[in-house]
Amino acid sequence: MNDIDKIVNLVKYPIFNSNEFIIKCHNNLRKNSILQLNNFLTKECLINLQKEAKKLHSKAFYCSQMHTILLSKKDKKLPNNNPCNIEVKSDKGCVPHDLIPSKSYLNQLY
Repeated sequence: MNDIDKIVNLVKYPIFNSNEFIIKCHNNLRKNSILQLNNFLTKECLINLQKEAKKLHSKAFYCSQMHTILLSKKDKKLPNNNPCNIEVKSDKGCVPHDLIPSKSYLNQLY
């Protein structure tokens, strides 16, 4: 993973050898139930990934699906107006992994 510094903003997010950073993220996640890492990807990486996505757009599999916020069907034990039973619509376009270039920043990041 030679290009990690081109992918991740290591100045803002010292993901290697930083227990302090890991603890901070863990505490933030526990406190807020979400961890948001603004500008985690470098601008170069983001532009590169957007170009790749545009090239693969026509090869994506598209689907639309209704589900609850928990990505499941309604729970009949709960009232319909319970927040866990509110349905949302998800529209997705998924590109098969074997179509993503092996040297893609996305593959390197994962």
